[in-house]
Amino acid sequence: MKKWLFTCLSVSIITGCSPSPPILEDLQFVQSLGYDYVDKNSIQGSVSVPVIQSGMNSQTKSEIFTAEAHTSKEFGRIIQGQSQKPIETGRLGVALYGKEVANKKGILEMLDSIYRDPRISKKVYLAVVEGKAYEMLNYRYPISDSTSKYLIGLIEQNAEQYLPKVDVHTFMYQYFGKGMDPFMPLLERKGDKIQVKGVALFKGDKYIHYIGFKEAFLFKILYEDSEKGFFNIKLDKDLYVSIENISSSVNYKVRKSNMNPQFSIYLKLKGRVVEGTRIPLGNKNEIQSIEKKVRYNIQKRGQEMVSKFQKLKIDPLGIGDRVKSQTRNFDFRSWEDQYPEIPIELNVDVQITQTMSVE
Repeated sequence: MKKWLFTCLSVSIITGCSPSPPILEDLQFVQSLGYDYVDKNSIQGSVSVPVIQSGMNSQTKSEIFTAEAHTSKEFGRIIQGQSQKPIETGRLGVALYGKEVANKKGILEMLDSIYRDPRISKKVYLAVVEGKAYEMLNYRYPISDSTSKYLIGLIEQNAEQYLPKVDVHTFMYQYFGKGMDPFMPLLERKGDKIQVKGVALFKGDKYIHYIGFKEAFLFKILYEDSEKGFFNIKLDKDLYVSIENISSSVNYKVRKSNMNPQFSIYLKLKGRVVEGTRIPLGNKNEIQSIEKKVRYNIQKRGQEMVSKFQKLKIDPLGIGDRVKSQTRNFDFRSWEDQYPEIPIELNVDVQITQTMSVE
């Protein structure tokens, strides 16, 4: 009953009900919102709305409304009381969750309010914040765009190359689906910039661990097919090479799925060297040597990543869901007991097809 009440109240969060259509100029549209932990009974909610500054060089900046509350209804009432215009959520683009609230309270009840509101797109981006969401939204960044546009652009361009794309629809699908666990970007502020720290991993709706940004690309190509991204490989003691991903594809196969399941991941990657020093790239043997070292590097790191997931008893790669699709009469209860100990083998095929300019 309490969850239902919270959800219903959350739908009306920071919005007002009106019997007639409002005039757009008379509204303030939320572009980003954030939640932070206060204590076991309270959260701090913050919303960011764009404000166009007048003048010769007009810029769009952000205004923050924030409140602490025990319920979302109280939260919405306080925030509406701070604004000279009604606040609406129909243009929400990104929702942030402070790491503490994501870890201690979980985010489902807060996220469910977005998911159930027909005025809000299910394509809203999500991210966990290292520290406080309020502090990230409230900081004045030296950019021409609003903080919300900055956040959305940051997430979008990294989702093209280094992160699997996560929005409200994706997270809710992963949460309610069997044989998979959710994830989303992990952001942090460094000086006057926001950067992607990695991928936040969830058990149910609670944050429990993260993958650093250095390993985020590896997670992406193990999770889904990709045609973008760069990664560096150490070839020798003081010798590094930078490789552009031209295309990568991943397939999952299960054997002996009912009694004693064994699982294999097949990753194929085509790339080209875009930067390297003291590497004779015209030499065929040297290219084959690079392919071998890249294959070993990815395979070793990938196996360590998968083993870490098993140790944490989380399945962000959705291996259980993939096994289910290949298995008749699949028993999820048995799978959850077996998953931490199931042999999962990673097979990597690397092809360096061409090279670019070398420094």
